[in-house]
Amino acid sequence: MENAFFALAARMRNIRRWGLMRNSFEENLLEHSQMTAILAHALAVIRRDVFGGSADPAEAAAAALYH
Repeated sequence: MENAFFALAARMRNIRRWGLMRNSFEENLLEHSQMTAILAHALAVIRRDVFGGSADPAEAAAAALYH
């Protein structure tokens, strides 16, 4: 059970994600986590560079990966 996290991470591409809304295509858990991290990173960069906020893009991306 010590490696349960790594076992889940290795199987993420095989886990189909069920969204609450109707989707035009299926998405697996790995795709969802990766896209979430990309969007979080981009939003943090915009917050920092455009609006002068104190967002950390790397921290936002890491948090999104593990959401």
